[in-house]
Amino acid sequence: MKTLVCLIRKTSILFLLIVSVLLIFSSCEKSIKPNSKSPEKKVDIYLSDAPWNFKNVYIDILKVEVKVDSDSSSVDDDDKDDKDDDDDDHKQKKDDYGEWKDIGLTAQRVDVLKLQNGVELLLGSTTIPTEIEKVRFTLGPNSSVVDSLGTTHPLTIVTRVPNLLYVKIDDDHCDDDSIRNLQNIRIDFVVDQSIFYENGKYVLRPFMRPFGELKFGELEGEIKPEGLKAKITVSNTQGDKYSAYTEKKDGKFRIRGIKPGSYTVLIEATGKQSVTLKDVQIKRGKPIVTGKQIGRAHV
Repeated sequence: MKTLVCLIRKTSILFLLIVSVLLIFSSCEKSIKPNSKSPEKKVDIYLSDAPWNFKNVYIDILKVEVKVDSDSSSVDDDDKDDKDDDDDDHKQKKDDYGEWKDIGLTAQRVDVLKLQNGVELLLGSTTIPTEIEKVRFTLGPNSSVVDSLGTTHPLTIVTRVPNLLYVKIDDDHCDDDSIRNLQNIRIDFVVDQSIFYENGKYVLRPFMRPFGELKFGELEGEIKPEGLKAKITVSNTQGDKYSAYTEKKDGKFRIRGIKPGSYTVLIEATGKQSVTLKDVQIKRGKPIVTGKQIGRAHV
């Protein structure tokens, strides 16, 4: 990728942007098919990145379950699974599409703002004989946000089925380790597309984005001078948007779970001229930092 240099002279302060595109080519094939004679595999469910300009965002999670495919065939049919309606999924433990299984989460209030820049929380683990079709969160009544002044506000949850949140899992959302008979599923709680201020109160309409590290890409970098809080937004013409805030101590950021493709990267910081980088190519795979400087600006 060619180096992009943007010079905007306003003061003598150096605003150095170093963004590294993470590259690797790999595959995420399902290593264990439903008809396999291999033993059940372990699956770990992680909750990750959630940038937003609050002090805290507490989500009250009472239970997490996974829906295991009940189809005995060797084909994982995502088109068939799309017909599985969430509106009646809570009425029975098992149906024609699969059976619900608890992952053993200890009920807790999770501050999702701590899950930024690559930090993630292991919600729980279980063993499965086939494939996971959905993840279901049961949310409690004690979710809240703490604003920039330190005031706590209750968070009203709005979901299709009261207090239940469903996340559909496809092949691309899994990372399989056939040697250890292990599967990881990561779910990004997208706070800046989930919380709204309406009629004098904060409302939570959860937007969860599952991803697998091998089928999605990453972007990481560093904003200087250190101590500058900047927001990085990655977007494309298809309407996909990902964002992160820099860490105050070192100005670093990391955005995971980006669909492969061409993106525009916008860097914003209070009192600074914004910087836009176009045609940043994100490719799938486990991160490898190229080390190439693709943007620099004097502001």
